[in-house]
Amino acid sequence: MRNQETYSFGRGLGKTIDDPTKFLSKLRAKIENSKIGKISLIPIRGFISGWNEVDPDGVGKFLDEALEDEVWSRWFVELQVQGAIDDRAFERLLSAVREGKSPIWQFRYLAGGRATDPLSVQQIGDLVRAINDQGQDGCFVAFDLLSMVIFGAKEKDENYRNELRQIGMEFLRRVDWNLVKPDHGSWDHDIEVVLSFVLSGSKSENEVNEVLQNIIDSGRGPNRYFNSDIATIMAPFFECFPMMTLNAVYQPDEEGSYASAYRMVSDGFSEQRESALEKVPAEILVEWCSMSPADRYPYAAATCRLFQESSAEANKLSISPTAITLLHHAPDKLPVLKGFISRFYPSSWSGSRASIMEERLPLLQSLNPTNDRETAGLLANLEAELREWVLAERRREAKEERDDSGSFE
Repeated sequence: MRNQETYSFGRGLGKTIDDPTKFLSKLRAKIENSKIGKISLIPIRGFISGWNEVDPDGVGKFLDEALEDEVWSRWFVELQVQGAIDDRAFERLLSAVREGKSPIWQFRYLAGGRATDPLSVQQIGDLVRAINDQGQDGCFVAFDLLSMVIFGAKEKDENYRNELRQIGMEFLRRVDWNLVKPDHGSWDHDIEVVLSFVLSGSKSENEVNEVLQNIIDSGRGPNRYFNSDIATIMAPFFECFPMMTLNAVYQPDEEGSYASAYRMVSDGFSEQRESALEKVPAEILVEWCSMSPADRYPYAAATCRLFQESSAEANKLSISPTAITLLHHAPDKLPVLKGFISRFYPSSWSGSRASIMEERLPLLQSLNPTNDRETAGLLANLEAELREWVLAERRREAKEERDDSGSFE
């Protein structure tokens, strides 16, 4: 029987059975002797929902007792969301998380079906904070819950959304970013949703900077949170507070390198290199670079988006407008060009690497749309070097092909 059919069967039973409490007592005895992983409470969820339609007071009394019951408490949250979500339900849920009466993973059920809609923003904030206080798993569930509340806030009024942003900022300031790990598939997405919503309406640079510094500090620590999507998570900061974020990120590590500053803005393993700097308007990026041109322009050249999909031809690349703008304003164009050229070499490919590079060579000229004389001369020299590399790579590929063919003779 499918989940929906199982749920509907339970719901129908809950609306018609004469003694719901007695029935659930019999089920409890069976559940008590079963392993958690072998049990599905879908029909019981439906039963509670159906019972709640005809006798909400009876369901409330059952949930009061279930919270304190050593068997039912293990599934308390998924049962509670089938009953009325009112002030009493809020008190039960808060008790369940603060006193550890229900496993923390159970609170993910609050993120489904807009279960928290009847609660006030303050009540949601209290739950999110309490859940977040329960270690790494609690932090994950808190982001999941707040992300879904934000999604539902599209249908709320502006006062609700503003209050939710305040709650979100309080939560972000409390997060221990050392606990945030890429172990859960949806974590990066939930963090991005929360950050984008909160930062887009924040007027306090001090609060934003506090959250940003906490992320950066944890990123430079021994248990740093960095994975392939770190640029995605940093993007809301660059979009909403570009200058402040550039200054905060571009700081040396303890050993003097800027390795973390590079990792936090772009994925070095991505061919097109998605970059958080894409969210920074080109004029602001140029203004920031101009404060220390010798080192900032090369950094921007190495981390901005260089390639983008061509609007004129599918599956073809073009040079991004930001890259063109950076080169145009750079007082010393050679380091910027070298930074771009180093990224012309395919980092991952199938087929002939030489052919891929040869296809990219015409893109060099689009870096100089104004036909600047100095830039044209530099590009000509660099293009000659690249063509030499293409010839050498073709010879290497041909030799490799001959060697492979010979091995089968």
